[in-house]
Amino acid sequence: MTQRTCTVEDCDRPHIARGFCTRHYRRWQKYGDPLGAHEWPLRTLLQNAATLTGPGPCEEYFGTKNRPAYRIDGRAMPASRAVWIIAYGDPGTWHVLHDCGNDRCLRVGHLYLGTHEQNMHDCVRHGVSTAGERHPNAKLTDAKVLEIRALRGVQPASVVASNYGVGDGTIYMIWRDQAWKHLLSTSDT
Repeated sequence: MTQRTCTVEDCDRPHIARGFCTRHYRRWQKYGDPLGAHEWPLRTLLQNAATLTGPGPCEEYFGTKNRPAYRIDGRAMPASRAVWIIAYGDPGTWHVLHDCGNDRCLRVGHLYLGTHEQNMHDCVRHGVSTAGERHPNAKLTDAKVLEIRALRGVQPASVVASNYGVGDGTIYMIWRDQAWKHLLSTSDT
């Protein structure tokens, strides 16, 4: 029996799925095209977005499933950082943040420089943070954490942990305000 090969022209690698070899199948999954990302349309979009200063609608790139990325001098980076570099030069250790809260936006007028901490605050402000119950692996809800905090000194951590289906360490971290910090009131901090 002969082994099927990739259906992409001039590719003789073995077929694994949907008529493609591993390389072309992964490219198809990531970019929607077995030949890979289309660099030129993204490069053109980046150069155009770098000229769009001031307010206006978001300039979004939908060529990938995830946040767009680009390579400059062989270094991969988010496309918004690449736009900043094209428009203003390398920001060094500063993060390129989105004032609009849209991580697909490439309009340089919606971008500004900030620290990692400012970036995390922006995530919360724009509602895209995965802290607390929004985290895909969270076992607790915000309400349950507040209940757990109220049980400090009332019940042993092992009892509280078994009641809520988490480990003792999680309970201690909640009680010490080392976990679920976003639920702390401003008077607590």
